[in-house]
Amino acid sequence: MSEAASRLTIDVEPGDCLMLGDGIRIEIQHKTGRLARLVVVAPRTVKVQRERARDREPARNATEAHA
Repeated sequence: MSEAASRLTIDVEPGDCLMLGDGIRIEIQHKTGRLARLVVVAPRTVKVQRERARDREPARNATEAHA
C-alpha cells in the first residue's frame, strides 16, 4: 500500500451501515457467533475483494519465527 492508511475500530449491530467515501456502503446484515454477513454496495468501477484472516496467518507466523 503506497498511500497512508486510516484505521477505525467500531462496534456494530445487524442493520448498521458503514459509509466509505462517496457511494460505498457496507451493511451488517446478520451476525452469528464469529461470523457476520456483510452486504457491500459500490459502483462497478470499485474493485471489491475478500481477504481472509486465516490466509494472512502463515505470513505473520513466518515473520515472528525470524524475529
